[in-house]
Amino acid sequence: MYVRPVARGSGLSRKLLATIIEEVGTTLRSLRLCVVSSNQAAIRLYKSMGFEEWAVEVEALKVDDGYHDELLMRLEIGPR
Repeated sequence: MYVRPVARGSGLSRKLLATIIEEVGTTLRSLRLCVVSSNQAAIRLYKSMGFEEWAVEVEALKVDDGYHDELLMRLEIGPR
């Protein structure tokens, strides 16, 4: 999910995520995502919506000459 800088802080990301969670209901066992480990604002949002970290993919993303880790997160929503 990407929200343009001008719309950040408006609650749009939370609304989009809440809509996704509502749409899938309990039809899935879990909803999963990955986020660059340095994106603390996104991580805070996902945690506040109930997502939990379950793995780290080290050096998953290369930008220019640098590598970035990604956190894998999931929200358990359906029956096991």
